Amino acid sequence: MLPTAHQDAERLTDGTTHYWKRVFPTVWTVLVGAVVALIWADALGDAAAPVAVKWVALGMWGGLSTLFHKMFGALQEVWLDGDELLIGDPVRGTRVHLREVREVKESRFTQVKTVTLKLARPTPVGDSVTFVPRGLTTFFFPLSSSRVVDELEARRAKLLPPAR
Repeated sequence: MLPTAHQDAERLTDGTTHYWKRVFPTVWTVLVGAVVALIWADALGDAAAPVAVKWVALGMWGGLSTLFHKMFGALQEVWLDGDELLIGDPVRGTRVHLREVREVKESRFTQVKTVTLKLARPTPVGDSVTFVPRGLTTFFFPLSSSRVVDELEARRAKLLPPAR
């Protein structure tokens, strides 16, 4: 029988995670790719763009598309079920005990704030988990810390043995 999440499992990820993981990189790639195709077809104006400009536009589009898919594609859905994190799916997700979280890092000066949890052991989702925490997640609030980070740190501190 599969382990199931308790009814009171708390979602730590923001509702915009699907947008940042799937929609934004795809829309960026398609829309900017269309503009690059128009540049290559010389359809954006009366004068043809120099070949160097075409290659720079193509390179920037390819590089940024790859970066966005790599950055945002790694985002996970995360729930807290007692002292365990459920990663990926609230019922069948990978379970990681809070004692196995070695570090909680929060990005502050990025477009989308993220939280990265460094894990003590490799799991099916890797040795770290990155997610968009619920709450204020944009760069408009760079100095504010996410409540999710504060809650995770407090829960971890209670579980870990005192430092000597």
